[in-house]
Amino acid sequence: MAADAQLTFARCEVGEVRHLLEGARTERVKTNPAETLDQLLARGEAFKVMLDGEIVGAYLLEVHGPEVWILLAGGRAPVDLAHYGIALIEQQARDFDSIGFQTRRPGLIKKAKRAGFEVAAVVMRKRLR
Repeated sequence: MAADAQLTFARCEVGEVRHLLEGARTERVKTNPAETLDQLLARGEAFKVMLDGEIVGAYLLEVHGPEVWILLAGGRAPVDLAHYGIALIEQQARDFDSIGFQTRRPGLIKKAKRAGFEVAAVVMRKRLR
């Protein structure tokens, strides 16, 4: 990230970042088709990611006891949002024992492993039609 660029996060209303989370939901439906975007939005707490004050990303968090679960995350920026976003969420979740999320994206899995995440589960599915 450029030395003068600053990436920050802040709690926000869902309506402010819904368009970014809709894009993330499109990808998530391939992994977990049972939940609608509205169901996820009702469960989670929305946060916006800003680069020098401009909204470039968003994520939705849900607390499960000692763990913070990333329900959705998405956006577009001239920086690696996965890399810097993980660091932001780690900072935000510092009082919890762990952070978890589900993905089918190999590149995100590699980045998360470099950040200290480990694969904790595998979803198995057999298509019948």
